[in-house]
Amino acid sequence: MPDPSRARDVSEFVRLLDEARINAGRPSYRTIAKRVGPLMRPPRVVAYSTVSDLFKVGRRRLDLDLVVAIVRCLGVAESEVARWRDACVRVHADAKSGGPTGVFRQLPHDLSTFVGHERLLAELVAALTPRVAPSAPATAVAVVEGMAGVGKTQLAVHAAHALVRDGWYPDGQLYVNLRGFDPVDRPTDAATVLESFLRALEVPATQIPADPGERAAMFRDRVHDRRMLILLDNAADEDQVRDLIPAGPACRVLITSRRCLLRLDGAERYVVEPFSAPEAVGLLARIAGDGRIAAEPEAARSVAARCGGLPLAVALSAARLRSRPLWTVADLDSRLRDGGLQKLGSDAVHHTVNLSYRHLAVDTQSLFRALAAVPGPDFDVFGAAAVADLAASEAEALIEDLVDVHLVQQHLPGRYRMHDLVAAHSRAVAVGRADEHDRAVERGLDYYLHQAIRAAECLAPGTAVTHPPVACPPRSGPPLAGFAEAMAWLEDERPGLCAAIELAARTGRTQHAWRLPQALWWFLCTRGYMDDWDAANRLADAAAHALQDTRARAHVAKCIGTASWRTGRGSAIEELTVARTLFHELGDVDAEAAVENLVGNAYNSLGNLREAVEHYRRSVELYRASGRTDELYKPLGNIGNSLLDLGRYAEALPTLEEILDIVVARGIVGHDARARSHLGRALAGVGRFAEAATAFRVSADTAHRHGDRVVEALGLSGWALYRPGDHGMAEDRAVFLAALDLAPVAEHPETRTTVLNRYAVALRRSGDDSEADEILRTALALAIRYGVRRDEEITRSELAELHRATDPEFAAAQFEQVRTIRAEMGMSPDARIVA
Repeated sequence: MPDPSRARDVSEFVRLLDEARINAGRPSYRTIAKRVGPLMRPPRVVAYSTVSDLFKVGRRRLDLDLVVAIVRCLGVAESEVARWRDACVRVHADAKSGGPTGVFRQLPHDLSTFVGHERLLAELVAALTPRVAPSAPATAVAVVEGMAGVGKTQLAVHAAHALVRDGWYPDGQLYVNLRGFDPVDRPTDAATVLESFLRALEVPATQIPADPGERAAMFRDRVHDRRMLILLDNAADEDQVRDLIPAGPACRVLITSRRCLLRLDGAERYVVEPFSAPEAVGLLARIAGDGRIAAEPEAARSVAARCGGLPLAVALSAARLRSRPLWTVADLDSRLRDGGLQKLGSDAVHHTVNLSYRHLAVDTQSLFRALAAVPGPDFDVFGAAAVADLAASEAEALIEDLVDVHLVQQHLPGRYRMHDLVAAHSRAVAVGRADEHDRAVERGLDYYLHQAIRAAECLAPGTAVTHPPVACPPRSGPPLAGFAEAMAWLEDERPGLCAAIELAARTGRTQHAWRLPQALWWFLCTRGYMDDWDAANRLADAAAHALQDTRARAHVAKCIGTASWRTGRGSAIEELTVARTLFHELGDVDAEAAVENLVGNAYNSLGNLREAVEHYRRSVELYRASGRTDELYKPLGNIGNSLLDLGRYAEALPTLEEILDIVVARGIVGHDARARSHLGRALAGVGRFAEAATAFRVSADTAHRHGDRVVEALGLSGWALYRPGDHGMAEDRAVFLAALDLAPVAEHPETRTTVLNRYAVALRRSGDDSEADEILRTALALAIRYGVRRDEEITRSELAELHRATDPEFAAAQFEQVRTIRAEMGMSPDARIVA
């Protein structure tokens, strides 16, 4: 029985509760619903969907009474029920207070039906048990090798759980399916895995390097001296896993692969052979029932032989027998014999999968084929429902049927996947019905596009192209009622969404190939998934050009240009100019106005305020001409911000206050945080420092809730610089360092320069001129490198003031540069600029 005290958050609590369900014999959600009703206080009828929803991944809150009733109905001892209740209360309290953010316990479920391989299991556990002797190796790497379907993953997972139960690796367990032999998709590259691991280890997305080598170095650093177990499942070759192996003495690595990884230095190899006859019969008995197997020992041994001793084939055959109570074991043996199975290996699995498939109900067969159209490594009920053109409740019931016969695995609460051999069979039977499969693929891509647009509208309204609507909108979808739910769905589905873009491009569905990236750009860029964005961007651009669709090209160019401006990657002005020209040719005045505003932002970032203001004013004119006065807050707000950069704070203040009132009244997500940050600068510029600090603090908190790290960094640094009170530089330093963590050089150089300047001003104020000088020189180098003239002016001004008395010649040179920059930016020579 799992220990509920191990749960670090609500999602992990749900996973442990599902483990308890598995240990109780995996009762269906319908069975649980019937049992829990009388256990509730007061007793009542509990819907099947209420129970199934509780077990879904991504839940933020749980019904405590329902949880306790479920625990009781699973047969948990009454003395243990209180521990489950306390754990449920605790993870909810953690969630309210910000809670733990790392994901340190990633092992998949341990199979309650695991049998066999006792000797190999004992050797593997012994090898991975940490040794205290001085001669112990720095890092133990165990490689479990064997043919497809032989049970490598189940053995590795079972060994890992055994080690954890024995108290080893308390600092966490990382897991990834490397998909080394996926029948369609390419193996997962090490850089992608490293990004996932680093995020799980609580590294902010903005700190994760783009370079794969730097990611590997950071990973080794973060796990050094941590007592962790890393399970790398289904590796293609040595090159795929080499960067995923830490160098520290406290970690152990467990790898599974169909290949012999001889070039992996220092690894100990463990070869998994097919089951012996007694082991295979034992698994048959565990799943189908001891009595039935014991009554027909010869037939049972024949079934085991026909399955080639492969656990996957044995499990599928046993599940088929269990679901047919009137069959004898000899009946099963006869059906396997009639299939003409001649040899072992994947043919045995194929034959047993085919036998299971042929005995499914017609609707369940249809879903099994439709699942071949699901992109990505796994799926939820809504994705399955979409490809099969079913209601979610219908799909969920059929998925449970597939789980019962071992054709689908529930590896996380609410998320499912297929073994790659089973997935290959699903594709084989689906391709045999080409028209049906094409329709399923189309429905799946429509589902992902439809939901991605819904999510984008929750995160940043107006950033996604919402028309035309998809051809086949899904019957149902996940609840996306607000920012948090949309963000959680996108995080869960990100691998599937990226796979959907590749699938669309590969199958010539160019509309999906450009519209999906367009809907996802804000999420990918804001959350720092720049590798995914770069790949999606290339496919979107190619699709738009292949379509020869001017509107599509315009939207893609706008999207790429906006992302380039926000991240400092690529040529923002060039892309935005292309978009503006194309929208003008189309006569789309609203879109042209939006792009003019973005061009202004790009020029503003370069310090060319005069050019920026011209584009903002042009944007205002276009919006007024089209009657879209509801959009005026964007260019007007930017004009106010430009006045800040020109040092005209009193003039900017009323404009910025008006803009804040507008965005708050309209509930425009994201813009309120940025508007408060601009207002903070204006208030500081007119000497209202306490009010400025409040505006920056609220901006940071709001941006944090929205996941906008850029504005959060600006808000934190502004608050630390201007907040009143004698709180000491040590406390301020911690805030500035947190802000810098949110704005790495590679992704947000402009924001980082601003934060560094504010940090230096605070250091000067505290009397630490030496460190202030160092910080300012770092900021100056960044400003020059990335062409951020506004911040270069501030940095040189601060350096000049700092060295006025100690190095007049240096100070004079800085003042001369300041005058030149101010002239370029159209600023008054006597303007006073605040950081």
